[in-house]
Amino acid sequence: MRETYHTRQQDDLRHILEQAPGTHYTASQLQELLIKEGHPIGLATIYRQLDRMVSDGIVHKYSLETNDSACYEFIGEGTACVD
Repeated sequence: MRETYHTRQQDDLRHILEQAPGTHYTASQLQELLIKEGHPIGLATIYRQLDRMVSDGIVHKYSLETNDSACYEFIGEGTACVD
């Protein structure tokens, strides 16, 4: 089991995602929202935190068939999501 710790960036990102469950965001859209709320975070950090949240099972990643960016959706803890 991986040691769990929270960074300010992870908490800020999670806060944005929790505000609109069921909404799909790209990493760039999340970065724009974080900047608007006064929490500038680099895109690489956002991707790293999203990957961690996907691994933890609280965010689902949707990969589209086109070359568009992947979308992410907050699903909460203990929620199983099947593609």
